[in-house]
Amino acid sequence: MKFALGPRATSAGYRLTAFDQTGSTNAEAMARARDGERGPIWFVTTEQTAGRGRRQRAWIAPRGNLASSILEVMDVPPATAATLGFAAGLALESALQKLSIEANLRRGSDPLKFTLKWPNDVLAERQKLSGILLEAEAVAGNRLAVVVGNLQLDRHRGTHIEQHRLHYSIDTVN
Repeated sequence: MKFALGPRATSAGYRLTAFDQTGSTNAEAMARARDGERGPIWFVTTEQTAGRGRRQRAWIAPRGNLASSILEVMDVPPATAATLGFAAGLALESALQKLSIEANLRRGSDPLKFTLKWPNDVLAERQKLSGILLEAEAVAGNRLAVVVGNLQLDRHRGTHIEQHRLHYSIDTVN
């Protein structure tokens, strides 16, 4: 799968680093932040071998899925940064509703339904499609490296998603 940022993301200064395979896009993003990367930058892969979710649960994305994380270094208090996971869930659910129009046309009168299961899951037809993990760490200059990651779209979970194979495009909404 080839990845590219959309024009809105590019014009907003976002960059993209794509991997054929990586242990964890979140771990990669945070390691880069520790080495001085300030973002904004997306890290994406179609195969994640050592991802994790809440409570350190394993989250593996077999080849053919999308796993991604975004890194931004911000001047915000930790309490504010903690709310970004919720914002990411709302944004992802909204984006999936818009992207699924083609799949819904093929399905006819039974459209795909995406919902949020707080605090960090997006469901498709009541099956987990994506988990979101927010991490923050202090970096130089009293700033926070914030990684919103594991925005994983898993086509192997749930027959509805596998049958209709949604196509993914990365872009940001300003």
